[in-house]
Amino acid sequence: NVEGYTYEFIGWDRDVSCVTEDMVTAAKYKCTVAAHPEDTKNYRVFFFDDDGTKLFETFVAEGDTAVYPYALPQREGYDFYGWNRTLTNVRESFSTYAKYSNDSQIIVSYLDADGTILDMHEMLKGYTSFYAGHVIPSKLAENKHAYAFNNAWDKSQVSLMENTEFNPEFTTLHSFTVLKSDETHHWYECEECGAVDPTSVKEHYEGVTQFENRVAPTCTAAGSIDNVFYCAVCGLELRRDRQELPASGHMYGDWYVVTPATEESNGLSRCECMNCDAYLEMETVYEPDEHVPSGERIVTVVNIPNVTYTVIDVDGEEYSFNNTQPFSWYTNTDFTFKVQVNDNYKNMFVYANGTLLTPDGSGVYTVPAGEEEITINVDYTPITQEGDPGSANPSGSGNTSFWQLIVNFFRTIANFFKKLFNK
Repeated sequence: NVEGYTYEFIGWDRDVSCVTEDMVTAAKYKCTVAAHPEDTKNYRVFFFDDDGTKLFETFVAEGDTAVYPYALPQREGYDFYGWNRTLTNVRESFSTYAKYSNDSQIIVSYLDADGTILDMHEMLKGYTSFYAGHVIPSKLAENKHAYAFNNAWDKSQVSLMENTEFNPEFTTLHSFTVLKSDETHHWYECEECGAVDPTSVKEHYEGVTQFENRVAPTCTAAGSIDNVFYCAVCGLELRRDRQELPASGHMYGDWYVVTPATEESNGLSRCECMNCDAYLEMETVYEPDEHVPSGERIVTVVNIPNVTYTVIDVDGEEYSFNNTQPFSWYTNTDFTFKVQVNDNYKNMFVYANGTLLTPDGSGVYTVPAGEEEITINVDYTPITQEGDPGSANPSGSGNTSFWQLIVNFFRTIANFFKKLFNK
């Protein structure tokens, strides 16, 4: 009996009804396929001779092996080589054909990794065989490794002289994800088997400088910091340089009074470092506040080109000033002054706070007491100017008007702040 089949005796191969001499006879059986459970998937397998003659038909349960139950087929002048399909692990219905060979021909078979026949064909001895199958050989993953057919077989395909089976060769597809390193190089290894990827072996190279172990300097003591260089790929520390940070020195703030100075004793002022507890101290000497004597006035003469001012003080002393800079002085009484113009002129007018002054017979102008600030302006017309020189303008027209506006503006601001601070 063969598993999956049943046999029924149907008689003998010779007539045994009238025996007249010694003879040998063989039993004859009818073969039928054994029934399979209904929940089992079955596939139909056909066996044919190489000329297309149907030899046998059977049903095979999924995953089982198809078996030819009779004597192997024969062909005169040839040797039976096998079937052109793999009969193990049946997963579909198919037909398979007997293959034969003789002294001038051979059978060449190309197998998959699991032994499945991918291609089988006859060829003359001494020639080169080529794979003619339509399926690329494949291999199931093992130990988490994948495999790829590298278009090569385990035997030479040139000048074949005998029946030959070819098995495919595969390249292991590693998972190079584990980064390793030594003192000079880094590389990647397969996470499953530790195989090294030869294309990944590289020398270390420095990445961006990292700053570590910083010790901040103080006002009096130096600090330090480590400049560390790591490999940009594997992170291995390649070198470490210690850099000194110089002391920052004291940074003092503003002076402030600790003890005010008096007429009887000196005072004490101090300024402190903003980064530590250090400080500086100095003695201060009493100095009375300077101020304008009560009742005195400030007199200012505005620059006018080509004009020289001669001021006569209360003691009769004369002081001359040119137009290179304004000048001012204090007075608490009426004061007089002369004005001398360097060019020839006509129609000269002198103003005090915008009021036209009239000189006496000797050309001396008198400014009466009364206002705290006095501003003197001079307006004149050179003789060299063509046309009508115009008339005097007590309000300060022409150059006088421009300067008078400027002076009046600043005088108003000064008076405002003096009144604001009661000075």
